[in-house]
Amino acid sequence: MNEQEIRAFLHQESEKYAENLLACLKSKIDGMNPFAGWTPCDVSLPLKSGRYMVTIKNKGKRRTEMRNFDFESQTWESERYVKDNIIAWQERPAPYTPED
Repeated sequence: MNEQEIRAFLHQESEKYAENLLACLKSKIDGMNPFAGWTPCDVSLPLKSGRYMVTIKNKGKRRTEMRNFDFESQTWESERYVKDNIIAWQERPAPYTPED
């Protein structure tokens, strides 16, 4: 290889390295995003009945809790009784498993 070929090779390798590094960093950042996994209710509702973690907005404050969703009626538990403003939902997280 002559000097020009070596420079071209190193340039290509550094571009590949930079692309891989960027992809890795994006993945790490996405993993740290506290909003990852949340689906706004105005985008979609769950596709099956079950228990979900929800974000409720009430009187300008937000809180999270577990609620049941009924797919057939497309309603959250207690919506029939209390007018909570459920703004987002996500699947229940997996239980904590300590690393051995």
